[in-house]
Amino acid sequence: MKKTIAITLSLIFMIASSFSLSSCNDKYAGGFYYSLNKDNTITVYVNEYNMTELVIPDSIDGFRVSSIKAPKKSSNANNILEEIYFPESIVEIGKNAFKGCVGIETLNLPTKLTVINDSAFEACSSLIEVRLPKGLTTVENEAFKNCSGLLAAYIPDTVSLMGAFAFKGCPNLDIYVGRDKPGFFTGGIWGQEWSGNANVHWNYDGYNE
Repeated sequence: MKKTIAITLSLIFMIASSFSLSSCNDKYAGGFYYSLNKDNTITVYVNEYNMTELVIPDSIDGFRVSSIKAPKKSSNANNILEEIYFPESIVEIGKNAFKGCVGIETLNLPTKLTVINDSAFEACSSLIEVRLPKGLTTVENEAFKNCSGLLAAYIPDTVSLMGAFAFKGCPNLDIYVGRDKPGFFTGGIWGQEWSGNANVHWNYDGYNE
C-alpha cells in the first residue's frame, strides 16, 4: 500500500513538474514573454500592463508574432493602458487579453485578424467604436461584454461564429452587420443574446465602400 502511494505521489510530482517546466520554457525579449506555436510563429504577452501604450512587434528573435494573450499579472480593472498598436502579423487575440482595460478608447485591429477569443476586450468601458476587420471569422463569448461606452460596432460578412453575450451590457450600442440575419445562412453560429440590447442594422455595406 505504501509503495502504491509513493508511486502515485511520484507521478503527481512528475506531472506538476512538467507543467512548471513548460511555463518556464517561455522566453523573454524586448519587454515581451513568448511561446512557440506549432506553426513556428509565437504568442506574446507582458508581465503586466504598466504602460500607457503597448506596441506589439511583428517579430521577436526571428519569429513572427501571430497572437497575444493576457499578461502574467492581470486584474478585472486596469487603469493605465490607453493605446494598443497591433502589427499586421497578428491573427488571434487571446482570452482575457485586454479584459478590464478601462482606458482604451479606440482600437485599430490588424487586417489579418481572424479570431477574437473569450472576454478579450470585456469591460473596456471607455471604448467608443469597434470596426472589426474584413476577414475576421470568429468572435468568441463575451468578447466585448460590458463595454458600456461603446456606441458603434461594425461586423463584416466574414464573421461566421459570434459567441454568446459578445456585446451584452453595451446599453447605447448600434451594431452594423454586413450580412443577412443569422437565420438566413448556413455554416454559421451566432450565440445566445450575442447583441444584448443593441440596435442591430443588417446588410450594412460600408465594408464595400
